[in-house]
Amino acid sequence: MTENLRWNTLRMLRKLLNRTRALGASRLGGPMAGASEDFALRESDIPKEDKRRKPRDLRLVVMRQVCGQLDRLEEEASREVGVVVDLLIDTGRRPDEICRLEWDCLATDSRGKHELI
Repeated sequence: MTENLRWNTLRMLRKLLNRTRALGASRLGGPMAGASEDFALRESDIPKEDKRRKPRDLRLVVMRQVCGQLDRLEEEASREVGVVVDLLIDTGRRPDEICRLEWDCLATDSRGKHELI
């Protein structure tokens, strides 16, 4: 389990316990009846998220191999796949971030260069 998954799971569990209690689920006859109030997660039980997390960049040797095979990727997959991989490399964005871009996501800066909005 990654640190991020652990952190998110604990945070969601804490929210679930707090919300179900607030809705009365721990009252007599409720689905959490009999669950002690001591059975809870305090904010201090959840480790702080590390803001200094290491970037998840691909190693340089891997990037060189990917960049060196872009033409072959386009030949074997499609032009669109090559463009997407090129966009991922050029912007440093993750696939899910690229997939959420709006249709007109490019603007032109003062020097006439394209920039991603």
